[in-house]
Amino acid sequence: PTRRNFAVVRLLPDGTPDPSFGKAGLAENTILSIDTQPLRAVAIQPDGKIVAAGPAIGPGPTSYDFVVLRYNVNGTLDTTFGNAGATVTDFGNTDDYPRSVALQPDGRILVAGQSQTNAMLPTQNFNVARYNTDGTLDPVWGGDGTVTLDLGVDYSDFSFALARQPDSKIVVAGCGFFDSGYKFAVLRYRADGSLDPAFSDDGI
Repeated sequence: PTRRNFAVVRLLPDGTPDPSFGKAGLAENTILSIDTQPLRAVAIQPDGKIVAAGPAIGPGPTSYDFVVLRYNVNGTLDTTFGNAGATVTDFGNTDDYPRSVALQPDGRILVAGQSQTNAMLPTQNFNVARYNTDGTLDPVWGGDGTVTLDLGVDYSDFSFALARQPDSKIVVAGCGFFDSGYKFAVLRYRADGSLDPAFSDDGI
């Protein structure tokens, strides 16, 4: 099959490629995957390392999974993170698509997106994973490092944005198909991955 690479470009303030990053400003790799879609989100750690997330098909599974990569300041993969710089999370569904990244002050990484629940149906649920600084899933978050939520709507739930509040609560925004059309959906989680009942009575 055709292999596509994850790619990150760093530009100088004048818009030209930064020669100190990757190869002439471009860092790309195929680690842990036989096929990828474009990276969907990126965040910069205080130490300058770069966290990026996108979907990829691994050498074993036949569906897309969350892939989170961490780059050093020079564009090489950070081998202290995950497996040689990348970590893969399968939510146990058909296809998993990460779409946003947020960093906590303690270095833990939050990634939100959605999963297709059935290959034959256009249904998807919200997903949020939290990783420790070494790329392992944080079991404090949802009991195993992941949280999946079905809004109970007719078709798909799409997660597009993620933010962390100063009080450590997590806000995720997207949309769901209610009745005859898509509507905004905003969720707020507590620091352990449970929905915050102080937000709209049920967290949603």
